[in-house]
Amino acid sequence: MTTNTTKKNFDFFAIYRHTTVANKDGFDDNGDCFDLTSIDKALLERFKMDESKLSLVTLGKTLFAGITHIRLIYLDGTWGNKLKEDTLSLDTEHVWVFNIEKANTLDKAVIVDIKKSVGNGRTEYGDDPDEGAAKDTIVCFNPSNGVIVVPPRSGMGISMLERFFYHITTPKISGLYDDVVRDTTGTENIAYLSGINEINLRVSNLSSPVKHRSIKKATELSSHKMSLKFYGGGYTVAEAASYVKKLFVRQKNKEVIIEKLLIDDEYNDTHQLIDLVNHRMIATVDVPMNRNGKVIVDAMMDAVYSAYTSNRTKLDISHAVKGGNGV
Repeated sequence: MTTNTTKKNFDFFAIYRHTTVANKDGFDDNGDCFDLTSIDKALLERFKMDESKLSLVTLGKTLFAGITHIRLIYLDGTWGNKLKEDTLSLDTEHVWVFNIEKANTLDKAVIVDIKKSVGNGRTEYGDDPDEGAAKDTIVCFNPSNGVIVVPPRSGMGISMLERFFYHITTPKISGLYDDVVRDTTGTENIAYLSGINEINLRVSNLSSPVKHRSIKKATELSSHKMSLKFYGGGYTVAEAASYVKKLFVRQKNKEVIIEKLLIDDEYNDTHQLIDLVNHRMIATVDVPMNRNGKVIVDAMMDAVYSAYTSNRTKLDISHAVKGGNGV
């Protein structure tokens, strides 16, 4: 039986502690430290607990968050078993994969049955002051280096996740900062891809008053933008690489500004997404849907772990540049 899938993107971040005083209590010359042991221990305590008994953490007057599912996965592929507590180890390389639920008591949940009329198909929940609409966010977290993988525009942004870590640690871990994990892939690497599924770009005009002898005219032309999507099958990898390089030449010649350039591609049967403008690491994973066409939490947890493991080589490079010891 064929399983239907949907593509999900994942963003990569790195969190670390920072102090204004260099070389203080294990901090480096820049005042940075990747020692996140207290978060590691706090997640272990939650892993040992019955998930149905985990309480929500107060993040604000109307914001609450809690872990609904959590896995301890060692990087050799084995899983920690909470029923065999004596076998659990934080000394073995591992990541935490969990679903964190954020609820806002100001929001109501609305369910719409699209087969009914607008009025009859709408159901609302959450009128009680202690109820609120919730959003799930799947997280993969490596406590040894602070690498975090999350879906973009998710319920828990990276800064709110840091607030959650602050509240669950004892003593509370403060001074957390985050960076976008950078991807060193450049235009010269495109020629080595196995295939390209899609190129998604947006450009705008670059105009100067000198060229057009009018500030008004230059401003008008500069506001012109063009968004395009090229789908695979109509061109080869070499043709795509040539097109992208010419586009950057035009930007160098100050003819256009490339605002967005995402390449959805495959490399040795691995799906990936390359951002040639922001150079941030993004992974694309095919996530299976259930028979009702829905993506369930377990499938997303598998996907975020796959996004992490399939990009470990690139993560090693990016993390070393930041000052860490790899992932």
